[in-house]
Amino acid sequence: MKSRGGFNNNPNVIQFRSAYKRLLVRHNIEGSVYANCSPLDTSNILYVSASKRTDADAIYTEIDVEEQILFDEFDHGYNCYHMPELEEYVVDVVHYTSGFIVRKIQKNKALCKTCDSFLTVDDNNNQNSSKLFQLKNRGKLINVSSDVHKTCLVTEYIIRICNEDLLRKKNIKLILSLKALNELSSDNTIFNSKEIKEHILQQDLLDNHRSQLLKLIVDCYITLRLHHFAKSHTYFCN
Repeated sequence: MKSRGGFNNNPNVIQFRSAYKRLLVRHNIEGSVYANCSPLDTSNILYVSASKRTDADAIYTEIDVEEQILFDEFDHGYNCYHMPELEEYVVDVVHYTSGFIVRKIQKNKALCKTCDSFLTVDDNNNQNSSKLFQLKNRGKLINVSSDVHKTCLVTEYIIRICNEDLLRKKNIKLILSLKALNELSSDNTIFNSKEIKEHILQQDLLDNHRSQLLKLIVDCYITLRLHHFAKSHTYFCN
């Protein structure tokens, strides 16, 4: 009661009545059946919570609203939407980092042998390797497939456009994951080979090995980038 009135030790009648009424309504206080009085009616207090939902469905709905606002704001033409290109050195660094992501996934043994074969390519295949990979490789690095590289590039792009929200919003990892998976769902070229289609043919449409593979790569990459961002932010603060 004291905190309601600014810790006032001597509230007037109006202050006490409003604070007391608010406590009763907030906690939905009901009279005991053994009391010496009875309620005038059986009306229930309408309780409306002010807490904000933080589950995946609520966040996904919030993301849809944000994307619609951005679409309405920048919809001045009829050009097809496409993801802006990242700098060449960023693409090389992401490819180099993707090898660590694949190594971590393979170490946890969370995939079947068929899905595991989609993560890497032969070291002699220089078409999928970056200049940084060719420069640093001494035989121990992992040459990731183009599908893994594209998935990490999309995730890196999402992290960069949401860079200002990394320290402001709660559940930022879940928000980034949903945005990245939403972006990947519109790309039909990632993990869409004939072998993958045959592999997931008899699996659940919404929770097959392809979707699990994308979620795993996105989750590992976001975790790594957030740790790096937190470490860099702490270093500059000190």
